[in-house]
Amino acid sequence: MLLSASACGDDTASVDEPGVDAAVDDVTDVVDELIASLNGLGLDSAASAVASADLTDIVDAGEFTFLAPNNDAFFAVDADELADLLADPGQVERVLRNHIIASAVVADELRDGASMEAASGRMLDVTVDGNAVTIGGITVVEAEVATGASAETQGVVHIVDGLILE
Repeated sequence: MLLSASACGDDTASVDEPGVDAAVDDVTDVVDELIASLNGLGLDSAASAVASADLTDIVDAGEFTFLAPNNDAFFAVDADELADLLADPGQVERVLRNHIIASAVVADELRDGASMEAASGRMLDVTVDGNAVTIGGITVVEAEVATGASAETQGVVHIVDGLILE
């Protein structure tokens, strides 16, 4: 962040505030890295949704888990309802917050009967039946997909087959 201060007269001095630009860049890098990872996995709809929402407060907080809806999850929603949703970035953000947990939860930590709090405040129940795992009523189709170079320290992605709309 660049701060300007002026004294008596017309001279302006610039002072850098250490660390602020670097922190903003780090958050932007994590969001961009998540979007790139989603695109690389063929999750174009989820990548577009993340790009349109403001999720910086969540990724800025540290570790996170993203339940990334696959493209079929978006196509399963009524076309008019989906168009209304995608036209409103605030609504997209509210839905995505249902898909984000403010800690890195790997597959080994998913236990039947457990509950996790989504960034929206909604409680997501975990059901494990053999190899089938559901979180918040949606099925995990692929677990522990990394978000890129910072995955070990920042985030975990599980691909899911549905959207948590409410």
